[in-house]
Amino acid sequence: MIVNPKNGIDQLLFGMSHADVTSLYGKADNVFLDEEENSIWVYNALQFRLTFYADENFRLGYIIT
Repeated sequence: MIVNPKNGIDQLLFGMSHADVTSLYGKADNVFLDEEENSIWVYNALQFRLTFYADENFRLGYIIT
């Protein structure tokens, strides 16, 4: 796995849509909304927690790994 702080991690790139991420990694293990209505996706096996921002049309904006 290659980390590129400006662009993303592995094949994940900032700005991707839900459909883009699902096509790469499949269905997330857990999906929930935070207090600001952003969509949080958790992939346990990959150790990813992805945040899709509501005010950015649910584009990938934050990755925790």
